[in-house]
Amino acid sequence: MLEVLNLENNQLSGAIPDFLGDLPLQVLRLSGNDWDEGTLGFVYGITTLEDLRLDETNRVGSVDAAIGDLVNLERLEIHANQLEGELPEEIGACEAMTYLDIEFNLFSGPIPASIGNMQNLVEFYLSGNDFEGAMPDEICAIELLEFLVPDCSIDCSQDCCTNCNDGQA
Repeated sequence: MLEVLNLENNQLSGAIPDFLGDLPLQVLRLSGNDWDEGTLGFVYGITTLEDLRLDETNRVGSVDAAIGDLVNLERLEIHANQLEGELPEEIGACEAMTYLDIEFNLFSGPIPASIGNMQNLVEFYLSGNDFEGAMPDEICAIELLEFLVPDCSIDCSQDCCTNCNDGQA
């Protein structure tokens, strides 16, 4: 049974095949290819996923509440796409997450406090978006968090942010 599919940086183009959403994958790496624009919809049914890398893959649309169904997800890389809207609070159900990179998209609104449920989170990169407000206390309270990198416009009054980015790639 296929559990790992790594097609990163292979100059692939066209649509990401829908049938990938039917495979019981633990690792899916499609980053760095010239895929056609598309949403994240095909991944929400792969509840066995532990490692999902879709950075630089022309993803558009928003992150659906179904992201919370990926409870085994430990690593999510979706940076450098055109994803937009607010991150749903359901993302906090991904409690196994250790690495979360959503930089350089078009996300807006508040940063979900539910991310504080990810008590195993070590690295969280979220700069280059249009988030508003302050870094939630719940995120600052994650004991294992070593790298927290928002835009410099985000209020990190507890000094829990390790760095900030001016939003430029």
